[in-house]
Amino acid sequence: MSKGEFLLAIAAQQLRIGPLMIEAETAKNRGNLELAASAYARLAEALREQLRATESHNAEFAGTAMDVRPVAEQLANSLLTHADVADTLGDSQRAETLRAEASNVSARYFDDVGSAERKRQIAVSLLGQSRYHEAIVALEEARDAFVAAGEALEVVVVTADLAELLEWLGDDERASAGLRRAEEMIEPLLPALDPSPQDILKQLLSGDWKQAERASRVLAIWAKLVQIDGRLSRRLGDFARATVLFRRVREAVPSVARP
Repeated sequence: MSKGEFLLAIAAQQLRIGPLMIEAETAKNRGNLELAASAYARLAEALREQLRATESHNAEFAGTAMDVRPVAEQLANSLLTHADVADTLGDSQRAETLRAEASNVSARYFDDVGSAERKRQIAVSLLGQSRYHEAIVALEEARDAFVAAGEALEVVVVTADLAELLEWLGDDERASAGLRRAEEMIEPLLPALDPSPQDILKQLLSGDWKQAERASRVLAIWAKLVQIDGRLSRRLGDFARATVLFRRVREAVPSVARP
C-alpha cells in the first residue's frame, strides 16, 4: 500500500470509532448495559484494527511514523469501561479478560507513567466492585511504576490512596505505616508552613499555572493525610490529637475538612 492508501484506511476506521464511542457511552448512561457491552466490544475491535493499521503504516514509513499512543489510550480506556459494564452484568470472567488486555496494552505502548495511570484506573474499577485486595495490589503496582518513573508527587498520591483504603478496611496497622511513608515522601514538597490556598493564589498571580496546579495537588494530598491521621488517632482513642489534627486542616482549608 502507498502512504496515501494507508492514511485513507486509517481515516475510514476513525470515522467508525466516533459513532461507536457515542453509542456505547449513551447506552451506558441510560442504563442499557447489554447494548453498552455490545457497543464497547465493537468499539474495541475498531480501535484494535486502527492500531494494527497504524503500526503497519509505521513499519512501511518509519521516517514519517504516526504516534500510536492516542489510539492505544482509547483502546485501554474502552476496555476498562467495558470491564466495569461486564462486572455489573455479572460476567466477571469477561471483565477479567478485558482488564488483562488493558494492562497488556498499557505495558506495550505506554511508558512507566502511562502504565501507572492505567493501574490506578484498574484499582478504581476494582474498588467499585468491592474487590479490595485486588485494588490494593493494583495501587501498589501503580505506586511502583510511578517510583520507576521518578514521579514523586504521584507516588505520594497513590501511597495516600493506599493508606486511606486500608484505614477504611480497618487495617489500622498497615494504614498507619502507609500514612507515615506518605508523610515522609510529601515533606520535601511542602512549604515552610502548612500549605494553604494562598500558595495556589500566589502562583496564579505570578502566571505560573503549572506550579499553581502542583500547589493545589500538594494541598489536597496534605489535607487527606492529616485527616487520615486524625481519624486513626480518634479510632485509637487519642481524641486530643485527633482534635488538633482536624482543627489544623479546618483552619488551612475549611472546604475540605472531613472528620
